[in-house]
Amino acid sequence: MKEAISPGKNTVGEKISALIATLYQTERRLEELTAGEVDTVTDAEGRVLVLRRAQEHLRHYEALKQAAILNALPAHIALLDKAGVIVSVNNAWLDFADNNTLLSTDHGIGLNYLQICDSAVGEGAVQAHTAAAGIRDVLTGKVPTFSLEYPCASATQQYWFLMTVTLLAE
Repeated sequence: MKEAISPGKNTVGEKISALIATLYQTERRLEELTAGEVDTVTDAEGRVLVLRRAQEHLRHYEALKQAAILNALPAHIALLDKAGVIVSVNNAWLDFADNNTLLSTDHGIGLNYLQICDSAVGEGAVQAHTAAAGIRDVLTGKVPTFSLEYPCASATQQYWFLMTVTLLAE
């Protein structure tokens, strides 16, 4: 539905901006009145408003819980987003990277794992390309899981890894 714009009338954008400002002020006032002790407010019709601080706390708590679970596992784990970008790694991954100087100081976080595999040349390129294809197959739902055993040589030792790719629940 389009709204007519007349000289005496606010534009839709101005109205939206005003509503956002009102919501922000209302949320701040609710937090002041409840001394920050209330996470949600319910109106007369039963609709729930989750306050921003509560939302941030829940996101932070979920991230900590996820990290604790991943760090409890001895496997080297990297979580990728749907585009193949590394968004998180566990302590085993960090330790291996630090001990073998395989990744940059950010341990690969923010790098596109698929692009790295796709651009591999020389020794190991075939496995890297196979890994990228398998990861894409899982990400697109073509297959539920993918596994690949591959070698990884450090400066001092030859390692063998078993890559297992699965989707996490969203």
